[in-house]
Amino acid sequence: MMAAQDGLEREGWRFESFAGDDPERCNRLVEAARTAIHGGVVKPVRRSRHATTYRLRIGAAGLRVVFIKLYDPPRPLGLARRIVRGSRARRALVGSTRVRAAGFEAPEVLMIGEQGWGGRALLITAAINGDVLPRFLEGADVKTRRATLAALGREVGRMHRANLIHGDLTPFNIFALRDEPVRLIFLDHERTRRAPIINRRRAELRNLVQLGHFPFAWISRADQMRVFREWAAARGLGNGRAVRRRAWRMLNRRVARDLQRFGAAAVKRSSHTGAV
Repeated sequence: MMAAQDGLEREGWRFESFAGDDPERCNRLVEAARTAIHGGVVKPVRRSRHATTYRLRIGAAGLRVVFIKLYDPPRPLGLARRIVRGSRARRALVGSTRVRAAGFEAPEVLMIGEQGWGGRALLITAAINGDVLPRFLEGADVKTRRATLAALGREVGRMHRANLIHGDLTPFNIFALRDEPVRLIFLDHERTRRAPIINRRRAELRNLVQLGHFPFAWISRADQMRVFREWAAARGLGNGRAVRRRAWRMLNRRVARDLQRFGAAAVKRSSHTGAV
């Protein structure tokens, strides 16, 4: 894991910097963290079930952009998990470090913060000069979209072959960089873990279902199968037809369950948030 600077204490929070040994830079990160903690100064860019994400500029000229993910206080079960496994921010740091060590791209972690008495935590990462995957795909031509989806399948297959399971592999947690070929960066590694020995294949297929369980107008069944096919090849399964069929059945069951729980209108609205 990356070496951290000595912890800094502020208002009941302890911060650890992984952004080098520049004290001024470290202090700017802490001030950005305090801005997110106190709220009201900057609007969040995203709100999920467990956290709020902010985008801030730091530095004398305001040129460095960072993302700050502020986690909610843990519930009783989450508090027990924090005691055993560390805060959400620390788990995200461990997962991101693991992914980068295996040769995959993930945002650079600059700082984590943990609140001693309230149980909250935060993660600061460097900004990415790319587009969230759904936005990238929606604006791409057919050739680029197909190539990107094929690359997505290969990268997820390589990740699984490297004994890693992404904890929340939704399209919102993948950024695409407009390089040639396209580069994919995986975010949100709080639950990224080593592949389990028992039911490993099911854990892998659940990642594929996470990628594809929302309908989206410009993603066809052929596009989804392209992801599955490239995944199987990169995973070392050759054609992998039987496994791909199993993934497709799991995906259909997930969609049917969503329709039953939330209704067609809710699922349609979800499709326009960018899932693929």
